[in-house]
Amino acid sequence: NQGTSQGAPTYPTNLPSSGAFIRNTRLSLGANALTVAELGFVLGNEIQPKHSTAAKNGIAQYVITGAKQEMSFRVAVEDAHAASLYIDSVGSNLDLLVELTQGGPGNSFAIAAPVGQITDVKPSTLNGLDYFDVTIDLQRNAVSGVAAVTFGVL
Repeated sequence: NQGTSQGAPTYPTNLPSSGAFIRNTRLSLGANALTVAELGFVLGNEIQPKHSTAAKNGIAQYVITGAKQEMSFRVAVEDAHAASLYIDSVGSNLDLLVELTQGGPGNSFAIAAPVGQITDVKPSTLNGLDYFDVTIDLQRNAVSGVAAVTFGVL
């Protein structure tokens, strides 16, 4: 009972292969909306070989040893401080929402993570301006049935 369904997406024919989304990207940490200069997202698994002397090549199989779900971004120092994001914030938990907007409904994306733990905050510069490079480990939520990361089309 949410009204009419969203129409099929229409993609711009001249969509650049890189750099287009970051100018319009909105990143929210809790209630604070930040403007980011760079954004990185890793959603994958850590795969390790299981060694065996019986195997011809010395490896019996590959096993998934852990999930590597990580987000990184570069944010201006002023915006970081407004969001209470400091170098000593490592270990703090926060919720994260990234909106990658491009060309209206059906052409925009969102990445939501209800629990993220800050693993690294380090100062950097970009074009003479001061920034923080922040890395966040995306973790499973304690609520059953809620994914660590959700990706959606807007």
